[in-house]
Parts: sequence; C-alpha cells; structure tokens
Amino acid sequence: MEKAGITDKEFLATTLIHDLRKLAVLKGENWENIEGGGKIPLGENVPGSGFANCTFNWDHADIVHARFKPYVSENMQWVLNWHSIQPPCEPLMDARDRALYEKYYKPFVHHDRTFIFHHLPKKRLADYLPLLKEFFPRPVLFSLAIISFGVAFVRQFVDTDLVAMVI
Repeated sequence: MEKAGITDKEFLATTLIHDLRKLAVLKGENWENIEGGGKIPLGENVPGSGFANCTFNWDHADIVHARFKPYVSENMQWVLNWHSIQPPCEPLMDARDRALYEKYYKPFVHHDRTFIFHHLPKKRLADYLPLLKEFFPRPVLFSLAIISFGVAFVRQFVDTDLVAMVI
C-alpha cells in the first residue's frame, strides 16, 4: 500500500490489524465460527438505507471490529467492520457508506485480495511497530482463547505489548 502512495497513517495501521481474528483458528477455533464467507445481507433490507440499518451474517470482521472499535476513528471502524463486504451489499449503502467505500474499501481490497498471497513483504512487523504503537499506545484486550499460542509471529506481536491477554 505504501508503494501505491497511500500515506494515511491511521489507514495503514488499521490494515495491519484487520485480520487478527484469524489467530483464533490457530488456537483451535472452528473456521466456520470465524469466517462467514464475507459480509452478506440477511433478510429484507432497504436499498440505500446504509449498512448500519441492515442485517448481515456473522463474519470475521466482527471480531476485530469489536476489539479495536474503541481505539480507532469512525472511518477506521467502518473499514474494520465492512472490509469483507460482498457484491450483494453494495445496493444497501447510503451516502456515507458509498464515500467510505470509494475512499478506503477499494484501495484496501485491491491490496488485501491481490498482493498479499503472491510475495513475502520486504518490511516486517518490527518495521511497523512505531506506527502501531502510535495508534495503539496501550494494550488491546483479547480473550486468552483468541491469542495464546506459540506461533512465532503471534509471539512477536504479543511481545510488543500491543495486545494484552486476559483469562
């Protein structure tokens, strides 16, 4: 994203944390309890009424949104909550959703669903620690059931004091 000229520091920090919910799978949580296949509308929803006024399936984004909502701006809350929307969601957007979709979702999805699987990043987590600590200066509480395993990446992340584990 940085190579593409994205300089919004809060947006970059948010993209680094958006998939922390996947760590629960490494601890043994069933994938189907975390990944709902992306946000999909449920039941009757009014086109143009806005995501906040519609009903969606449970999705992985709900986990990270719930934990990081108190620490990020309203725009980044939107990114965390709606980063996995599927095409059937688009008619439900109101003007605010549409603006955030254009500003954040499109560039985010371009990178999240395109480049991440094709190469290892040259920058490592340690390179982003100052940025993460700027936006998350205090630990973010997660259940021990979500983050408490011996994967090297997770240990490194937990060792940064960005994430606090509770029993």
